Amino acid sequence: LMVALGKIELPDWILSLCVSKESESLLAATSSGSLHSLPLDATKWSDSAVSSNLKAHKGPIQKILSDPINQTTLYSCSDDSTVKVWDLRSSLSTPQHVLINSRNLPFFSMDVGHGLISAGSQLKGTDSELVLWDTRKLDGPLRSFIDSHNDDITDTKFHPTRKNILLSGATDGYVNVYDLEVIDEDDALLQCINYASVHSAGFTTENRVYVLSHMETFSMFDLSSKEDIDPESVSESSSPRSNTQKRGDKDFGDIREAWDCEYVIDLYAPGYVACGSNSKNLLKIFQFDAEKEDFDPCNAQQLVFEGGHGEEVVRDIAIYNSTIFSGGEDNVVCVWNGEGFKDTEHTFFHEEADYSAAAATAAEVEHE
Repeated sequence: LMVALGKIELPDWILSLCVSKESESLLAATSSGSLHSLPLDATKWSDSAVSSNLKAHKGPIQKILSDPINQTTLYSCSDDSTVKVWDLRSSLSTPQHVLINSRNLPFFSMDVGHGLISAGSQLKGTDSELVLWDTRKLDGPLRSFIDSHNDDITDTKFHPTRKNILLSGATDGYVNVYDLEVIDEDDALLQCINYASVHSAGFTTENRVYVLSHMETFSMFDLSSKEDIDPESVSESSSPRSNTQKRGDKDFGDIREAWDCEYVIDLYAPGYVACGSNSKNLLKIFQFDAEKEDFDPCNAQQLVFEGGHGEEVVRDIAIYNSTIFSGGEDNVVCVWNGEGFKDTEHTFFHEEADYSAAAATAAEVEHE
């Protein structure tokens, strides 16, 4: 059992955390729409060390994340129906861009990848929308999926290596996988997983999708390929990757007993489950191998943090430089010793060459 090394109180529930290595800061977003930047070195935490924009958004900020290629760019999405783009090298007082959607739908989820932003809305009227922007052309959305969900879209993720594949999950119980190369919305739907109200979903390996529900049930699914849907589409040139062995769906059911917790915060790359128990005031993080899909905490290195966030729910964690940051509904950001735990990353896997080339290009542009 480990005790918090430090903590700091912010104005409201902490809904999302994000580490920016370039600006050497931990960013925290709250349910009152405030955005805060803290030094990564928690020994320097004091009220004066926090730079804050108390009115970054007019409603709860549901998610913040830094650009996977250029970490000085931060994105935030909010119930106020906007996605905002921030430059962490300048003050947090003014966003670089404010992205809106035609129906003024409140945003609930967001991801950034392959030069695109995807944001999922809450339900307003009869539909919820998944809206995409091109990061190089932010004057208006690139496209929207308007008929694919009929409830709050709680998660959206780009496939880490296949730029045309995007996923979304919603409280309507569906996880949809889209092929962005297809223009028509109905035809673009590559796969539809009918599960249960989705808390989070994502790609753990090239061909596997995880889904975690609000009922604390958990499953792994095969990602469908075009060949599964239309065998005629297989051409001579089709990549060998697509005929990967199918592993079949794996339903772990209600995982609270197996993972010894009361709720799951989320899965984090490169391979962590973070979960909590309000009644025991505990926060727990254990490692798993995304390739092996072994989610048994008994086989894993795990850390248990005593006190956690008291009886309040922990909403997000981030790991950097053997330090674990957690934020919760007690308005507090805590810092814990994460010795031996690797940094959390944006995706579970990436194409090494492409990734470093893109990062190098971004660095060059930065340099010019």
